[in-house]
Amino acid sequence: QTIIYRLLTQTLVESKKLEDALEITERGRSRAFVELLIQKLFPKSTALNAPNCQHLKDIAKQQNAMLVEYSIIYL
Repeated sequence: QTIIYRLLTQTLVESKKLEDALEITERGRSRAFVELLIQKLFPKSTALNAPNCQHLKDIAKQQNAMLVEYSIIYL
């Protein structure tokens, strides 16, 4: 799944859809984390949803923080 999220992120960045790319990157990261938690701690739980871009912006605003996302994309 990591490769799929990475390719989709790359496509969105190349299309200058940066907010969508941020959401997909976070979705991929949170999905991997949630799956690890489920596997280790909560084998009978359902997966949590990744935050969307607006939710990330709201959190950053509440924390008086700036969002910076780095993603390594191999061409």
